[in-house]
Order: sequence, then structure tokens, then C-alpha cells
Amino acid sequence: MVSELERLSRLGSPWASASLAYLSLWPSGPVGHDVERALTLCKGPAIQGNAYALFVLAYAHLLARDHTRAAKAMLKASELGFPPATLAITQFAWFGVGTRSQNIELAMLYLRKASKLGHKASLSWRCALYRTGRLGTARMFAGYALTPYAYLRYLFSAWMNPFSESVLVFDLHGMHPNLRAARSSC
Repeated sequence: MVSELERLSRLGSPWASASLAYLSLWPSGPVGHDVERALTLCKGPAIQGNAYALFVLAYAHLLARDHTRAAKAMLKASELGFPPATLAITQFAWFGVGTRSQNIELAMLYLRKASKLGHKASLSWRCALYRTGRLGTARMFAGYALTPYAYLRYLFSAWMNPFSESVLVFDLHGMHPNLRAARSSC
């Protein structure tokens, strides 16, 4: 699969370049952890306004510790209507990435937008933010109560359509392999 993505990227496919860049950001990926490669692969498609490339570029900048560029790229991808970017802006605002400090109101605004765009992880993230207790005791209990449903809802959606933009999230910690080789039973 990676060799086909390489071929398509050389032919100018923005999604293939962004996919290779995405894989290069994962320490457990088949391409390896290479932030510079991700920046190079996404630069052209991002300039052309490809939302997926901007999303990946934002994470490459984040991993390169350039928080301002990361926030700008993610915001642009979100403005283009890319649900994973809108959900990621929630995380950026919550942790103060690209802003002077944590902005809870902005985080909640983008979380509502991500939900309206149909991102299936938005309820899980809402529960996680509620569980911090920073939004009040009632919401903290609601976060704990809704978490099992939220996770099951997301997992079911990801199982039904694993390549959908409505289930795409970036695991910054790279604790789960993004691709696994499997033997065919055929």
C-alpha cells in the first residue's frame, strides 16, 4: 500500500501525499517517525487548500513544536469544513496550542461545530472535557455517565466506515499502530 501511495504522490495526488505524511508522523508506522518528510509532503497540497493536507501539516508543525503554524494550519482546515480539523481545534484551544492560554469557551465552540459536522468522536471528547470537572460538577457526572455510550458509538462508527473523515482522529502519542499486516484467509 505504501509503495502505491508513493507512486500516486509522485504523480501529484494531494491525498496520497497527505496520507504518506500522516503515516510518517506515526512512530509505529511503516514509513517511520519523520516530521520533516511530513512537512515536505504536505506543503504543496496545503498551499493548494487541501483540507486533509492542512490537517496533517498542522500535526507535523505541532510535533516540530511550532504551535503558531500548527494552529493556523488546523484552523484553515477547519474553515474548509474538515470535521477532524474542527475536532482537533477543540484540543488545541483546550490546551492553549497557538493561543496565549487555554481557552475553554473556544474549545466548546469548536466541539459543537465538530458535532454539527458529524464527527463521531465529538461526544467522546465532550465527555472527556466534562470529566475534568472544569465545566461544573453536573457536567462532570454527565461526562462519566455518557462515556461508555460515547465510546461505543465511536467504535461502531469506526468499525462500519474506518476510512471516513467522520471518524479520523490523530493519536499524538502513537500508542496504537495505524497499519498492521494481516494474513489473508483466502
